[in-house]
Amino acid sequence: MLTGTTPARESALDVLALTREGRHAEAALSTVLNHEQLSARDRALVTEIVYGVLRWRDRLDAVMNRSATCGSLQISSHIRDILRIAFYQLIFLDRIPHSAAVNQAVSQVKSTANPRFAGLVNAVLRSFLRDTSVKDPRPSDRPHDLATYYSHPEWLVTQWLSEYGPDITRRILSANNGPAPLDIRINRLTGDSDQLMKLLHGYVSHIGAVKGSPDVLRITGVHGPIETLPGFAEGLFTVQSLASQMIGVFLEAQPGERILDACAAPGGKTAHLAALTNGKARITAVEHNQERVRAMIANLRRLRVEAEVVQADATDEAALPASARFDRILVDAPCSGLGVLRHNPETRYRTKEHEPPLYAEKQKKLLDTACKLLVPRGTLVYSVCSVTPQETYGVMQAFLNTHKNFRISAPKEPNLFRSEYQPQPGVLKTFPSVAQDEVDGFFAVRFSRL
Repeated sequence: MLTGTTPARESALDVLALTREGRHAEAALSTVLNHEQLSARDRALVTEIVYGVLRWRDRLDAVMNRSATCGSLQISSHIRDILRIAFYQLIFLDRIPHSAAVNQAVSQVKSTANPRFAGLVNAVLRSFLRDTSVKDPRPSDRPHDLATYYSHPEWLVTQWLSEYGPDITRRILSANNGPAPLDIRINRLTGDSDQLMKLLHGYVSHIGAVKGSPDVLRITGVHGPIETLPGFAEGLFTVQSLASQMIGVFLEAQPGERILDACAAPGGKTAHLAALTNGKARITAVEHNQERVRAMIANLRRLRVEAEVVQADATDEAALPASARFDRILVDAPCSGLGVLRHNPETRYRTKEHEPPLYAEKQKKLLDTACKLLVPRGTLVYSVCSVTPQETYGVMQAFLNTHKNFRISAPKEPNLFRSEYQPQPGVLKTFPSVAQDEVDGFFAVRFSRL
């Protein structure tokens, strides 16, 4: 740490620098927090600042430029991050005095950048404080204004405005910029809810069940890395969001069946399928990347899951088990990830408009290969953590158009999920809006082979 600055703000600056280099926020945050000896309070502040800056980056930059007398600031990325951290505190964190946020930013510039910019940073921040409503106005319903204020790609905002209208679009944008809930899945192969809640008591601020989802516990105020919580090493639970858990349930796998998880790493859904079938299904988990295969094997071992792990490209039929035929197949395909922006806020700045159609082509190839391995009257579930039309309904319709021996099939259990999650029988669609209980944006469709 450098003199005159607090550990939390220095660490937040380090994490933001790593994300500029291309690291995912979660990985960058973990790297810095594991290296620094920070208090629980400082760890929480670092996390708050990093995710806050990434979620609201474009709005913070717009406020920054409006607060500069010279218009758009010509400053280094490092100094821009210092200002973003300060503006995030001034706009969003009521418990931090304005004077402290300003003074810390000035100290950071003096300590880590060119000291001659300290006066500029001080002037810009104090200019904002003199007239906050003018420097940070509420946006109109125009795509550009909404995109800037809520820090989303304008092409995506335009798409949502066309599909949902301004009111729902604002709810989606606002929900995307809120903190993601931390959901864990109880591993029924090794423990139960009561046992886990007792173990975690005192290690988290709050833990509670999610109505209608018996394997989900939602926790807040984790005191330290999740891996250090009691029960983690023993495989009593794993981190898995509510929407992600819904995908495994949607497949309706049964004990004794042969199941293929075609895009399996890091193994969360494979492990969930094992738990849902009481460890009595024969599961094959396929992953192409060798490093991810190693991580998946370790994860499955921790969760006490037995599965056949195959390193292969799931679009290459020759690389898959030659004689295998499966009762259930899950294709949880690689995608743009635009449905989980609360967890990965940096994705919104890295994903370009031309990319979802490219993902859709890969997704179609995965389905084309996987469907050949399904037994007659078997079930194939296609899912993505995305909300673009190309990767959802577009892929669904393209598959039906080219595979006349498949139909969309509703789950045998009609009340598997709330009706608002099922726009039609056999289709699951969730969205991170206020009306949908803090659930991420996932899409899934069930196909049956005739």
